[in-house]
Amino acid sequence: MTKLAVVVLAILAVGSASAALRRVCYHTNWSQYRNGPAKFYPENIDPTLCTHIIYSFAKLNGNKLAPFEWNDESTPWMKGMYERFGAIKQQNPSVKVLLAVGGWNMGSPPFTRMVGSDASRREFATTSVAFLRKHGFDGLDMDWEYPANRGSPAVDKQRFVDLLRTLHEEFAREQVPAGLSPLMLSAAVGAGKDKIDTAYDVPAISQYLDMINLMSYDLHGSWEDFTGHHSPLYARSNEQGNQTYLNVDWAATYWVNQGAPRSKMNIGVPLYGRTFKLPYGQSNNQIGCKAAGAGAAGLYTREAGFYAYYEVCQHLKGGATKYLEPEQKVPYFVDGDLWCGYDDPDSIKVKVDYIKQGGFGGVMVWALDLDDFSGMCGQGKYPLMRAIIDEINHSGPAPPMTNPPTTTTTTRAPTTTTTQPRPWVTTQPPWQPNPTTRATTTRAPAPTTTTKAPAQGGHHQLSLVSHTEFDCRNKFDGYYANPTSCSMYYICAARMTFRTDCHPGLLFNTQTLFCDFPDHVVCNAQPNNQQPTSAPYQPPVQHTNPPTTRAPIPTTTKPTTTQQPWAPTTTKAYVPPTTNNNNNNNNPPGPVDFCKGKNDGFYKDPQNCAYFYQCSFEHGYHEPCPSGTYFSEALQGCDWAANVPSCP
Repeated sequence: MTKLAVVVLAILAVGSASAALRRVCYHTNWSQYRNGPAKFYPENIDPTLCTHIIYSFAKLNGNKLAPFEWNDESTPWMKGMYERFGAIKQQNPSVKVLLAVGGWNMGSPPFTRMVGSDASRREFATTSVAFLRKHGFDGLDMDWEYPANRGSPAVDKQRFVDLLRTLHEEFAREQVPAGLSPLMLSAAVGAGKDKIDTAYDVPAISQYLDMINLMSYDLHGSWEDFTGHHSPLYARSNEQGNQTYLNVDWAATYWVNQGAPRSKMNIGVPLYGRTFKLPYGQSNNQIGCKAAGAGAAGLYTREAGFYAYYEVCQHLKGGATKYLEPEQKVPYFVDGDLWCGYDDPDSIKVKVDYIKQGGFGGVMVWALDLDDFSGMCGQGKYPLMRAIIDEINHSGPAPPMTNPPTTTTTTRAPTTTTTQPRPWVTTQPPWQPNPTTRATTTRAPAPTTTTKAPAQGGHHQLSLVSHTEFDCRNKFDGYYANPTSCSMYYICAARMTFRTDCHPGLLFNTQTLFCDFPDHVVCNAQPNNQQPTSAPYQPPVQHTNPPTTRAPIPTTTKPTTTQQPWAPTTTKAYVPPTTNNNNNNNNPPGPVDFCKGKNDGFYKDPQNCAYFYQCSFEHGYHEPCPSGTYFSEALQGCDWAANVPSCP
């Protein structure tokens, strides 16, 4: 064989391997609660972007999988999120859809109880097969953060191996339904050295897993007193000690050296940034400079220290100064006292090139709803995911990192100290969202969030309150009665407390966890002489590794009818209602025709207030409101008919 033929075959082999790279994407079931253009539903997922999409999260109920959100499962009155998520396969039959169980918020205790005996592990495995098949999933993603950590005993390191072995056996034992593939088994795993060493028997778990999803992000964040990019590709030359471990290359290489097959590893790439607040008057803003806590919460994600990419790009468009860290191959920006490390299309292409050249199995992203899925940045829809696909299909090395001409950019030269003063420049005053939308404090801000009120009445205020008013830190995420007022209730999410109210005339029912008519409610509240007031919220001091997955922070109030909570149902057939009709008997336009040329979102049915259209990527869904309600354009949801004066 000639040398030329050998070279050609090698090039073809590399190209084939690159084309086969997995693109594993997480979808979060709490992104439905974000407001405005950040609200994200399964219909917003472009099914061509990913080879595997993982629905996050389910929880454990004893030794069995259980849905986390109230609308995960379908009911007679609505199509649930699981079913809507599974519909992705109708557009791309080759995509695999998996269900993740766990996450940072669930922690270790439920897992520890479940893995405690062979019988409990076997019960989980056998019932999981039935649960996954019932809801149309192609596999299970174990997201235990982390075995033998966070209250989990050291023996759980081996019990995690035993659990994966049992799942592997039960998946192999299943009589696979006709037309389907055997269930897949994957795990999301930590990237910090202490977690890898204490939590995972790497060779043992690798033999039972089809994929290993490396969470190579959140390596730095506002829990530290200095700035740092949370997902640098490489270490900086001046880093020392454990700091040299906190980068993608070190984590990926360490997993391989411990015995993980490269072909099974999907290297994590974040579609979000981590922010810090710089001390007042500080002139040094390079990586490693002093920080004074978390940056202000984003307008849409509303989590201090955290920005979705669509929030990052708004700052860059507004004049923030962008810097490139040449050794770590990542960008960050400074806007007044806000410091943010993030990934953009250029840095992501460099990371994908690293994954290709390293022979890893694929790319994993957290999470689809954090990319600019609607195109508000002006770079088209899903610019970060498109960058991943472009680089996977690109035959040469990644192009050098560049910047849009509208962004002020500085490339940092490698430094030998993190305390050397360096002047910094902003092209305009620090960007702030509309003050009527969000209240911002100077440290670890706690936004007071108010959903837009219906046309009549000023109800439904959702406020983040102090743990001194109602302590959610040791409670499961969910809904809780207000001990002083039956017309109000609390929502616990991500260890934070939100206070909200029922629709006027309704009371919180502790049996159904919905607002209900007073004659259906036994009110045991002990009213006092004062309305609860919100003390300034301060997050708990963190001395452990940061969370590597997001937890749900609802931004809308719970439905306030006696029916089950409303959720859109993807019913395309039009059934004329027998009441509440707008005296227009003309058939409405088909969902596809109606949504042609329209932006993603919800639209009032122009012929019938009791119906609305949901448009996503110009695909349409014609959906009914619950009985007695009309679609409110102000709320972008269904509300009492009396609150929608535009409808007769």
